Amino acid sequence: YASPVIGKLPVASVDTGHILKILEPIWKNKSETASRLRGRVENTIINFMALDLTAEHKMLLALALKAQKNAHAPYSNFKVGAAIIDENAQLHASCNVENAAYPLGQCAEAGAISAMIASGSKKIKQILITSPNDEFCPPCGGCRQKIAEFADKQTEVHLATQSGNIKTVKFTELLPLAF
Repeated sequence: YASPVIGKLPVASVDTGHILKILEPIWKNKSETASRLRGRVENTIINFMALDLTAEHKMLLALALKAQKNAHAPYSNFKVGAAIIDENAQLHASCNVENAAYPLGQCAEAGAISAMIASGSKKIKQILITSPNDEFCPPCGGCRQKIAEFADKQTEVHLATQSGNIKTVKFTELLPLAF
């Protein structure tokens, strides 16, 4: 799942209803798997909405969770989602895509960056990465270098767990002394 551009960030109008509308396709699917996923996503949203998050964080979270549900992770079952706000306030999201030939897989962060570049944007303002469990899921070394290509000292990296915890760091804390 990699959308070239999800849209302009409607910061003033982001609320729980708007986020749930983004996730509406999950609710319409009647399969047993979708039903289990709905419960998990609903609990995660409830946990996050209870937090005092900015509109930007809520939108990033909703998009990363939506992408995460589409992850192709048959080998690790470790589904990750990522969402980016670029310099034009456009949103981009993706998920990890595994491949039997391990090096050919793609991380969620790399997919979101590709979507951003495909849209014509060149700078990451914020990136949020959703973990499939209750542990933070920081970007791997390769993704840190990919993010570095399009980040600056002000770029924020938000790490979100399924239990509703969010940790925010400046990108320079994740990759000090980057080249």
